[in-house]
Amino acid sequence: MPISISTGRKMQMFLLDLLYPNRCPCCNCSISWREYLCEACRQEVTAEPADAFCPFCGKLLRDCFCGTGLSYDRAAILTEYTGAARAGVLSMKSAASLHFGRFCGDVLGQRIAEDAVLSGYDLVVPVPMQPRKQRKRCCNPAAVFAREIAAVTRIPHRQDILHDNGTGKITVTGSLGDVMKESAQLAVTWVRVHAEEYGIDPERLKKCDLHIHAPEGAVPKDGPSAGVTLTTALVSCLSGVPVRGDVAMTGEITLHGNVLPIGGLREKSMAAYREGMKTVLIPKDNEPDLYDVDEEVKKNLTFLPMQNLSQVLAAALLKPKAAKSTAGRPRTKKSKAGENRIPAAPEKNQPGAVC
Repeated sequence: MPISISTGRKMQMFLLDLLYPNRCPCCNCSISWREYLCEACRQEVTAEPADAFCPFCGKLLRDCFCGTGLSYDRAAILTEYTGAARAGVLSMKSAASLHFGRFCGDVLGQRIAEDAVLSGYDLVVPVPMQPRKQRKRCCNPAAVFAREIAAVTRIPHRQDILHDNGTGKITVTGSLGDVMKESAQLAVTWVRVHAEEYGIDPERLKKCDLHIHAPEGAVPKDGPSAGVTLTTALVSCLSGVPVRGDVAMTGEITLHGNVLPIGGLREKSMAAYREGMKTVLIPKDNEPDLYDVDEEVKKNLTFLPMQNLSQVLAAALLKPKAAKSTAGRPRTKKSKAGENRIPAAPEKNQPGAVC
């Protein structure tokens, strides 16, 4: 989309093009400073997709999530996250250029302005970014989109709506029983005490209102075994460190961070197996219950016994990609599949034996 420039600045733009050539954020070819994207990338980003978009959720029809229980009035989408669009988004994430965000915000703003439903909203609010991540990227791409959309649609723009201006209030929803609500409270308390260990600002956490929701809301849920899961989710959300996608976990927690045994390990491990998990974190005291788990499940899952939350988080949270080189480290012998995974069966008492 060409940038509107006054006649007096044409010479300045000519010199900029000559001395500091502008680059397309998608393909890195040289373009004029009067443009955000080159012609080829502009056509690719704004082209109609082969598959139609859902008019309500904004996803492609093949990926439509209408009817999944998500609550929203309407959604809009500009393009698929492939090709030039993907390259443009990555250029914003690396702080190389904000031109792609300005271009997409301008085009999407025009489409929203033409939509009677979307153009009737009160505010344009960008989703805030984790402070640590924003310092690394130098900008919030969502904020760039929001500014351009607000400028085109003339809908007021606010960035402070979703920031931490609360009082530390905790809200728990989702038809939870008293025991599960107590587990959520325990998780929040433990995270507040150990916040600095995981790069979370304790002062920021004091002013952050937390809302924990367990879908599906109409299904009653109770029990203490979600304690480790709730704690891991809170630490991941507040620190910005993602959780491994192949790990399931279960366990009750205490104020000191100890992991206590749970019931129904056989059924829970079967559910983890059906969902394609590779590793299951279980309480240390539940190791004897592994003998009741189906053999097929034990062949395909790795069970790791946990005694405290520190061990759980070390196993569940993804390590930074910029890991130290493994060069020079002594190699360790890998155990065979299934080896040392399940403790040896205890010897049965012989008749008449004294224990």
